[in-house]
Amino acid sequence: MVTDKSKKPELRFKGFSDDWEQRKLSNVAEIVGGGTPSTLNPDYWDGDIDWYAPAEIGKQIFANGSIRKITKDGLNHCSAKILPAYKTVLFTSRAGIGNMAILQRSAATNQGFQSLVCHDNIDPYFVFSMGDNIKIKAKHIAAGSTFAEISGKKLGALEFMFPDADEQKAIGAYFMSLDKLITLHQRKCENLKIIKKSMLDNLFPKNGEKIPRWRFKGFNDDWEQRKFGDIVQRRSTVQQSSHDLPGVEYEDVVSESGILNKNIRDKETNKNGILFDGNQVLYGKLRPYLHNWLNPDFKGVAVGDWWVLQPIDVDKDFLYRLLQTQRFDDVANQSSGSKMPRADWNLVSNTNFMIPNDLEEQSKIGQYFLRLDNLITLHQRKCENLKIIKKSMLDNLFPKNGEKIPRWRFKGFNDDWEQRKFGDIVQRRSTVQQSSHDLPGVEYEDVVSESGILNKNIRDKETNKNGILFDGNQVLYGKLRPYLHNWLNPDFKGVAVGDWWVLQPIDVDKDFLYRLLQTQRFDDVANQSSGSKMPRADWNLVSNTNFMIPNDLEEQSKIGQYFLRLDNLITLHQSEVERLKKVKQFFLDKMFI
Repeated sequence: MVTDKSKKPELRFKGFSDDWEQRKLSNVAEIVGGGTPSTLNPDYWDGDIDWYAPAEIGKQIFANGSIRKITKDGLNHCSAKILPAYKTVLFTSRAGIGNMAILQRSAATNQGFQSLVCHDNIDPYFVFSMGDNIKIKAKHIAAGSTFAEISGKKLGALEFMFPDADEQKAIGAYFMSLDKLITLHQRKCENLKIIKKSMLDNLFPKNGEKIPRWRFKGFNDDWEQRKFGDIVQRRSTVQQSSHDLPGVEYEDVVSESGILNKNIRDKETNKNGILFDGNQVLYGKLRPYLHNWLNPDFKGVAVGDWWVLQPIDVDKDFLYRLLQTQRFDDVANQSSGSKMPRADWNLVSNTNFMIPNDLEEQSKIGQYFLRLDNLITLHQRKCENLKIIKKSMLDNLFPKNGEKIPRWRFKGFNDDWEQRKFGDIVQRRSTVQQSSHDLPGVEYEDVVSESGILNKNIRDKETNKNGILFDGNQVLYGKLRPYLHNWLNPDFKGVAVGDWWVLQPIDVDKDFLYRLLQTQRFDDVANQSSGSKMPRADWNLVSNTNFMIPNDLEEQSKIGQYFLRLDNLITLHQSEVERLKKVKQFFLDKMFI
């Protein structure tokens, strides 16, 4: 990456040593907009000229066929122009600024583009590869009241560092080969998913059947129905916990995961509970919908509302998985009590479940899920480690109280940061709008706290509530109970429903502002709240508080983009965890009758 204070990148291909030069995009490419023929004239449509809309761009490298096509007559009756193949980098100028693709055959676009037709000495793949940098700057200067948009003139005025033509080609070719390798692996993944689906359909019994279509090798017998009370003994020996016999409470176990969240031997507790010696499984009978369970391999005391279940002629690991099936869950949740429901032992113990006769088949099923759990735990730990790294980076990439520079900085930035009032770098929006399908409403419940990601497709929600309008150029901060850490950095238009501040950046990078809200400094100020039961951050206090800000917008942008990549990595691992959990639940539903 070339900085303003350097004319050479840190890494180069052998044989290149000349300085790069700063050039406007308008000097390296012709900026071409688009247009739309009248939709009322059928003679303009369904021709043989590709005609792209922004929604089609962003997931592929090359564009080789549009959804809709126009005729030559349609082209002649609008402002769209034919863009040449292989020289044109499509660039969306609104409805998601900065999505790019390289044309593989000549085409036109609608008015949602300001495409780059590269000059003869400019490598299109080099331009495509620097797309993130173009996108950042373009979004920063975009304007518009209904939605953000960048004009061809403003896009063309943006300046970037360019090497000579040969080095561009070398860099472009390198990234092309890398992109092809990624695409190859993506295709392999898709093929494996197809194979996997086929295996899932055949390895597990259908409803009403006694055997799966495919099985682990060597197993052929029907599964049999057995009462739960005939395959387990509920232990009741009371023992006091101690350092040698640690006590396991609900709070020590991650629900639905069955893993301990702490070293329980470090706990100071001397409570009574049911003794287990590592040959039993634990099931949380209180509020069984919370899915508290544990498969311990150590000796201890189950403190609180646990069933300690000793397997009888059944594999312990298989029993542990049986407790996690939908069938068992349905029975356990036919509970007694409303506020504090408990699973009914009499009901559960007299319920029949399908069990393989062969202990080895039980063991193979149990071990399979153990490996799957280990894989989930591995990804979960990666998530937790990344969150720790993120917190450390927030602490070090922002100055400490009373200091003017952060402990760590990106290369090329040396100037002091400056104190600025929060109210001088943001404008709190207040335009009230009703949510709808076109303007989805974002509520607290829609956002994962501390993560800033949506937990559902909010366009699928049925809601018509009023809230504060945002258009994708603002960040949202949850002012109610600020210690819950509700925040969002939307790239879409919607309505913030409930206790949100909708913050419009003023001369500050939006992504940097989003990270500032997550710093310990901001958290300390926001939590000097008014109210005890329902505390809210005090706008008068927050807006008049000084925070340290880099003067250089590029440094702000680098900090914002760094944390965006870190968040994406955390989300990637978290998504893998959620995917594996779904796979696991699917198997549990299919491997048990």
